[in-house]
Amino acid sequence: MDKLYEYIDPSRYSEEDIKNTIRDLKSSKDLFERLLNIVAEGIMVITQNCELVFINQCAKILLNSDKWLVDGKVDTSRCILQDIIANTKKMDFLTYHRELEVLDPKLKYLDISCIPFEKDEAPLLIYLIKDITKQKLESDQKLMNPTFIDNLTFGAGIAHELGNPLASLSLHAQLLKRSLSKIDIPGKKSNEIHKSLDILNKELIRLDETITQFLDAVRPTNPQFSLFNIHDTLKSTIETLGETAKEKRITFHLESYENEDFLMDEMRLKQAFTNILLNAIEASPLRGTITIALQEKDEVCSISFTDQGEGIQHSQISKIFDPYYTTKESGNGLGLLITYRIIKDHGGSISVKSKPGSGTSFILSIPIRKKAVKLLP
Repeated sequence: MDKLYEYIDPSRYSEEDIKNTIRDLKSSKDLFERLLNIVAEGIMVITQNCELVFINQCAKILLNSDKWLVDGKVDTSRCILQDIIANTKKMDFLTYHRELEVLDPKLKYLDISCIPFEKDEAPLLIYLIKDITKQKLESDQKLMNPTFIDNLTFGAGIAHELGNPLASLSLHAQLLKRSLSKIDIPGKKSNEIHKSLDILNKELIRLDETITQFLDAVRPTNPQFSLFNIHDTLKSTIETLGETAKEKRITFHLESYENEDFLMDEMRLKQAFTNILLNAIEASPLRGTITIALQEKDEVCSISFTDQGEGIQHSQISKIFDPYYTTKESGNGLGLLITYRIIKDHGGSISVKSKPGSGTSFILSIPIRKKAVKLLP
């Protein structure tokens, strides 16, 4: 056949032949679409006028098509490929490739390729979308010490196995206390037994909290990003810790400014702020002041927490984010590790400034993201 397409004279075929041909074409089209719908990579084809030609099931999920697909047309103002579609409309390229960071509401990374396709006089844009979140997160984990990761994984397995028997022990300790309360035991002996059971229950609760904190620190997390005001989040955290601070007559001093909302996981950030402030309260002297300062520069929000405590020795600063490293009598050393993970999940960083006798400052730096989609370099 010299030509890919040739004119077909309907008069040469019977009505039944034409119907059979149409039926075969439809069957082939349905099969083709079914095959594309089971591919583990998103495929979307649009015209230069943003009219949708085809989109498979994977692309619908990865791109949240319910938000931007209206009557078969792509509403680019609401589509997460908005910037990429704008960059590829001219079709003056062979292959276009970019990576996207998307907070919608969970953090995910997408690898996007665009291939122009000339079809008669209707040029098409073919987008291939791949979810590379797992690879990205695993790549970040590889930057950590492999032995450290192995130890955490081993510890997580043990902690998980301890969970069920610990819950059972706690339940039976409570049942034992309830049963003993119905038995007439001489006064002194009764007090000793109940005191021992109270200690047992407290230690079981403490152990359960330690295991829960450890699992929080080592489990892979996927933050839920929404627009929040960080000033309000800080104020709420300070109010929650008000009673704890009162015990040492500690004053919180918040230096802030009127800032706009940006994308963050408020619940997780509140947990990070709480961990830092609890450490600051414990380090502070009686009637001390903890200063929280909020600053914004070059699309980064910095929050510093400064106490008036004894400070940290220079040799200890590099160890404070290690699991189980603590200078407290009652601490388990996991609070700062959890805080570190939360800030890293937000694409941020933590720095520490301290001098023995002059207090300590923890500075959390978090990128300000007001759009759910960011083109990566």
